[in-house]
Order: sequence, then structure tokens, then C-alpha cells
Amino acid sequence: MLAPIELSPVELEPAGGLARIPPRRSARQQSDYKGSFDFYTIFYDTFRSRDGDWIVMVGPPLAKLAPVTVPTLMRAFAVEPLRVAQRVARALGVERGLPMQLRALDRHAQLWLKSDRARAMLPPRLFKQTYLEVQPNEQALFRGKNVVVTMSRDNELVWIRDWARFHAKLHGCNAVLFYDNASTRYKTVDIQETLDSVDGIDTALVIRWPFKMGPGGGEHSVWDSDYGQYGVLEHARRRFLSTADAVISIDIDELILTNNGSSIFDIMRGSDTGYVRFAGRWIENATAVAPDPASRRHKHYFYFREGPPALPKWAVVPARCPHAAQWRAHDIIGMEPDSRASAAVTLRHFRAISTNWKSERWRPEALNPALHRMDEELASRLRLFDEGAEPRTKPSVGEK
Repeated sequence: MLAPIELSPVELEPAGGLARIPPRRSARQQSDYKGSFDFYTIFYDTFRSRDGDWIVMVGPPLAKLAPVTVPTLMRAFAVEPLRVAQRVARALGVERGLPMQLRALDRHAQLWLKSDRARAMLPPRLFKQTYLEVQPNEQALFRGKNVVVTMSRDNELVWIRDWARFHAKLHGCNAVLFYDNASTRYKTVDIQETLDSVDGIDTALVIRWPFKMGPGGGEHSVWDSDYGQYGVLEHARRRFLSTADAVISIDIDELILTNNGSSIFDIMRGSDTGYVRFAGRWIENATAVAPDPASRRHKHYFYFREGPPALPKWAVVPARCPHAAQWRAHDIIGMEPDSRASAAVTLRHFRAISTNWKSERWRPEALNPALHRMDEELASRLRLFDEGAEPRTKPSVGEK
């Protein structure tokens, strides 16, 4: 079992009077918007770059907080003021040699500081933290691995195990990077033990991620404040996955199929761009015999109905991903997916594999031949869960 990974966040001190201003005007904010919004996180983590030359900090957008927070952090790490650096760089003709890069991305910000400092003291009253440790870069953990990365909260341990087992057995996934977003039903170590129990997974790392996901789009479908997943994906890329052989980004309620039964990792490596983006279909709650709701699993569901496709997800070869590109929830900005390779991959999104955190998705549905069609390819692949004895995992809280 891998040792726990530490994060070094930077958060505003609420009593200091400074906070992030929501980008969404009040008339378009849903009732729970302010309770879900991240007012105080400046950066989720502070860590060393892969080449060792930079301190990397990833977090929500800074916007009007930048003029206060960025110079303070530059001073803390003894990075010379930007105006001085710009003047020297212009004189030397090396504009690109600046010791600071502030990247404003979609629902995300990154601060790169060229400094060899390992620790910094922070001024009182502005931040909650009084000092900041620069965490190590952990690319070596996943070097050469076929990785699946995800974020989850309170999903059943058996769902997590089945999801990992499916992609290990069918696709040759041998590593999982798992962000636990403040689960309350079990401990982080329970997720770690669950993943460690899956045959074929030889590297599994669970990150405790206590930050707010942020409010969704609401009735007006305005997506501008859901910072959490955008932070997770760029954090995963910059601290852990840049030397992985290939990476898939999907959720626990999603399984991947390919048209000819081959591994998505093989398809991706053979692609022209090293990037595939694939949609798929929703798998409905209809079953011939309804399972016990408390015991439902992916394997119980393989019927679909005609309708809008599930939102796309993606996979990438990190070595082919430009530095300026951004890993996002449903695509990668700054890369073109290989259309031929993407057409060979498809997604199955299960309505029943849900804790109903977003909407009441789990409702048993009677099988109706006029509405529902069997997904025969999925049904065939789900038979792997009937092969041999089921591996054991710790029960969820409340189970016996």
C-alpha cells in the first residue's frame, strides 16, 4: 500500500475580509449556489515541477485576488518582483526567462514560480496557513503505466472495485489515481484497500481532496463556478501523470467499450494525435428482475433507450500533450482528438450507479420492450463479474 500523499493548500483567512467574488450574477444563482461556492481556496496544492526547476501551484481562478495573493507568494518564495524581472529580461532579450508564470485557464489557475525554496513562511491574517511546504513531484509512481483517473464521493466500495476490475481485465489498466472528495461513509484507507484488492492493478493511489466541487449550472445551465474537477485533472497531470504511458479520465458510473474488443490503451497509442474523445449511451435502470437497491451493481444493468447521448470523456498520451493544453472534464483544450481512433471507443453511463448527489437518478424501472433495447455488447462484457469468486472488500458503513 502506498503511503498517503500530503497536499499543501493556500487558503484565505475568512476573518481577514478577503474572498473570491462569484462570477455568476445573483439572478442566475440557484438556491444552494453560495453554500457550494469556493470563496477561500487560493491553491489546492503546492509542489515541485517535473523538471525540479519550478514550484507549481494549482487552484480555482484568481481573478481580482491575483494582485494581492500572487506578489505575496512571490515574496514568500524569494522570487524577484515581476517588474524587475521583466526589465532584466528585456535587457537580455529573454522575455521567456521570467521567474513567474500565471496561467489563467478555464475555471482554473496555475502559478509557476522559479525557486529552489522548499518551505516558505506566509504573512499573518491574509492566509489560514502560516507556512507552506513544497511537496515532491510524484511522476515516478505512474511512469509507464496505463492509468485511469477519477474523482468520487461516497460511491459504494463495491462499485469502485467493479469499475477498476472491469478496466483492468478488459483494457489492461494497471494503475488508478483516485481523488476522494470528502467521503463520509468510509475512510480513505478503505478505498485504498479496495483498489489494492483488484487483480491487475499494481499501482493505486488515493488522494484525500477536501475542497468544494463548486455549484453546478442550475436551471439556467451556466457553468462557471464548478472549479473542483478542473483542479483535480490539472493537479493529476502536473504532479502525478506526465510520464504515464496513457491516461483515461472517467467516473465510477462509466465503463468503456471498444468496437472490436481491443484495449483503449492500444487504440490510443496507435492514434495519430495521442488523444481520443468518445461519447456513448445512458444505461437505464430497467431490469427483468429488480435487484435489491442496496446491492445494485453495474452488472445488473444493460438496457438502453433511444435518446441524447451521454457526455463525452477522453483518454490521452501525456507525452503528446502540449504544455499549454488543459485537461477538462469532457475534453482537452489545445489538442485535436483523432477522429478515427475516437470512433472505435464508446462509453456506457449507468443511471443506477449513483448516490443521487445531483438528482434522483436511482429509481427502479420496469422493463418495457417497447422502450428498452438490450445492449448486447455490454451484457457480454459484464459477464466477467460472474467469472470466479468475487474478491472481498470492506463493507460500507452500516453494512454487516
